[in-house]
Amino acid sequence: MSAISWMVFTILPALAAEPCDVESVVAASQAANARVVASDVLGFERDVMRLQAQLECVKAPLPPDVAAEVHLTLGLWHWAHSEDELATASMRAARRAAPTRLLPDDLFPQGDALRVAFDGATTDHPFKLVRAPAERVIWFDGVITRERPIDTPTLVQVGGQDGIPSVSRVLLPTDPVPSPPWVHKQRRDLAIVSATTGAAAIALYAGAWAVHQQFHNLPGDDIPALERDRATANRLSISALVSALVSVGTGVTIAVLR
Repeated sequence: MSAISWMVFTILPALAAEPCDVESVVAASQAANARVVASDVLGFERDVMRLQAQLECVKAPLPPDVAAEVHLTLGLWHWAHSEDELATASMRAARRAAPTRLLPDDLFPQGDALRVAFDGATTDHPFKLVRAPAERVIWFDGVITRERPIDTPTLVQVGGQDGIPSVSRVLLPTDPVPSPPWVHKQRRDLAIVSATTGAAAIALYAGAWAVHQQFHNLPGDDIPALERDRATANRLSISALVSALVSVGTGVTIAVLR
């Protein structure tokens, strides 16, 4: 059985049957950590996938200690995949999220590089302010704030004023902050409007041009026909201009919509 088939027929059905809450996130993280102690590589990969799936579906704020748990597990995952810098950065993120947390010796032995990174981390960190609409709530590592750490991964959750996150995921320092699903829907709807009005503008302008050409082919003494075609061409041109302005304005709205 291929790796993809194994994932589809073994992991995904199990994930679908699991609850999706804070406790499940913690359980998946702790299960993955236990696999490391048991040297169960395949089981560790499976439980990290479980953890990532739980983060994608959880609809509750994750407190700082849970964020720290997630960072510890992903630090081990990065280390297992020879991503040393990300591994140690994840350990620093865990320490910042839960400064009083103690590491188990069986998982992080004394002198281990990951433990050294964790013990040496400070709670101070460089950050940047995230711009977002006032009605949007953003959690970074379990704390509602607009200050995003820029030198470590961070567990971000994004939601509305109801206090319910609609997006939860771990971001690397270079990853953008995700937008809530309703923003993607707004962008899609606006893109349809922009494309439709843009096409209408082209069609209307083509019609105006055709009438304009017909206008020049009319006899000079057919005043009523000349006036009629001139009025028609003007109306089509104005309609084309309005449609073009709507299309451009909608495109600008899509670009600035966060």
